[in-house]
Amino acid sequence: PLSLSMAWERGRSAFLSLIGAVYVIAFASFFLQAPGLYGHDGIVPASRTVTRGVADLPSALLWRLRPPTIGVDPFLDLAAAAGCLLSLAAAWGFGCTPLMVALLVLYQTLNLIGQPFLPFQWDIL
Repeated sequence: PLSLSMAWERGRSAFLSLIGAVYVIAFASFFLQAPGLYGHDGIVPASRTVTRGVADLPSALLWRLRPPTIGVDPFLDLAAAAGCLLSLAAAWGFGCTPLMVALLVLYQTLNLIGQPFLPFQWDIL
């Protein structure tokens, strides 16, 4: 029989793996849709969102920390690709607090810059 602490640890690991899988889907979906929605020739280019002051909000920390040579489109691609890789690690069972915080910060940054499409019900994690 499993002890209570072993059962709790298995449940915690399964939960974090499932959250990681949800993040994989979210970041992969963003990565695939970003050029058509937020790209230079997209429906609502993210460069407009950034110039409207969104980048000054506290949750856009990653945007403000990026090297100035990285533009909006490459930043969104890098953030989504990094999110995919980190969330795959979480889905494979490497979910720890720093990794989950990194995923949250990455997604919140994309969510903030990716307005007006991401605030819909089905896109909110």
